[in-house]
Amino acid sequence: MRSLRPFTLLQLLSPRAAQSQRYALRSLSTNKFGENGGGWVDPEPQSGGYPNLPHTHAGEKSPFGWDNMQDRRNFGDTVQEQDEILGAWGPTLYPGDTKTALRDWACFIFGIGLVSTLAYATYPEPHFERRSYPYDGLRLELGGDPNNPDDRRLAVSHSFIYPSQ
Repeated sequence: MRSLRPFTLLQLLSPRAAQSQRYALRSLSTNKFGENGGGWVDPEPQSGGYPNLPHTHAGEKSPFGWDNMQDRRNFGDTVQEQDEILGAWGPTLYPGDTKTALRDWACFIFGIGLVSTLAYATYPEPHFERRSYPYDGLRLELGGDPNNPDDRRLAVSHSFIYPSQ
C-alpha cells in the first residue's frame, strides 16, 4: 500500500531527492567545487566535527548544474556554516574595488550638489513686492517697549517662517 504522506517541495522539484528518500539512499554530491575547492579555510574551527568548507559565495558559482539553482547547492551537500552570508539571500557581491565605489559615490554627491546649486541660482525672484511696515515693523503699535529699541519680539517680520526674535 502506498504511503499517503504529502510531498515536500524538494521532492517535487528534485526527482533525485525523492528517489533517495524512497530507497533510503544518501544522494552523492556533484558539487564541482568540492570541499577543498579554494577560498578561506578556518585554521582552528570551534564547531566540533562540522566540516570546514571553503567560503565561496553563491554569486560566484555557475547557476547551472545544481539541484537548487538559486542557492547553487545539490541535494545532500553540506550546508556552509555561514550560509546566511554566503548564500543567494546574503549580501550581493560588488565586482568592483573600494576605490571605484568611493569614486562613484563622490560623483553622485557632486551631481546632486551641482543640480541643487543650479536650481538655487536660477530660481526666479518673486513677481511681487514684499510687504513692509512703517515705524520699525509697527513695534510700538503692537505693544513693544518704547524705552528699549532692541525689543522686537512683537514687531511684524517680513518672513512668517522665521519671525524676528
